[in-house]
Amino acid sequence: IQTYLDYTQDQESPEMFHLWSAVSVIGAALGRKSYVDRGFYQCYPNTYVILVSESARCRKTVASGIAIGLYRSALLTGLFKGKITTRGLTKHLSDQAVKTGGSHCYIYSPELGKVLGADSYTTGLMVALTDYYDCPDEDTIQTATQGTDKPKNVFLSLLGCTIPQWISTVPGDMVEGGFSSRTLFIVQDTPRKPIPRKEITLQETELKQMLVADLAEIGKMEGPFKWSHDAEIRFDSWYN
Repeated sequence: IQTYLDYTQDQESPEMFHLWSAVSVIGAALGRKSYVDRGFYQCYPNTYVILVSESARCRKTVASGIAIGLYRSALLTGLFKGKITTRGLTKHLSDQAVKTGGSHCYIYSPELGKVLGADSYTTGLMVALTDYYDCPDEDTIQTATQGTDKPKNVFLSLLGCTIPQWISTVPGDMVEGGFSSRTLFIVQDTPRKPIPRKEITLQETELKQMLVADLAEIGKMEGPFKWSHDAEIRFDSWYN
């Protein structure tokens, strides 16, 4: 993450946008193969991250796009960009399960309002996203005319960008239903210094190559996270 922050330090978006974009792609790269053992259940590294700022102010789409570009360059799978419906999501997850044995999906939306519109709760999309955040082992969805979708070993991540006004249009049921408590809203209103004619340096090119290679290696990792002593102390203090 620190190398990624070094790589993006001369880009105008706030550092927090870069930090959480990095966390998002790392979690998506790890997938369901890695987990924290919580005794009665396993906690997976998927995240729902939404970058929030006024239009064109903090370059949120640019910040998220840099991280997604590294994800693509590392040849990692599961990326889904564009408009999505409830049926489209469950079918995609079901098709992934048939092909690979697992329903891995990384939703990227530079304009989240187009994906999660005012009707996303009534159509069931928000409910589906809320349910799938917990990475269920399996699910069965009966459709009226198009058969049955059967997601399996679900791993769903989300990285999106939106404006503050979108949050104000979210129905109360979407908040009370649990979606917002599963989501990290990264709100920023102050960009870094303007750089009118940015040119990529040799050092930045080398850092990018290192980051892509590292992300590809992260994508190969599997097994439980191991707690360091300091991590145990910090986590227990926060949890209690």
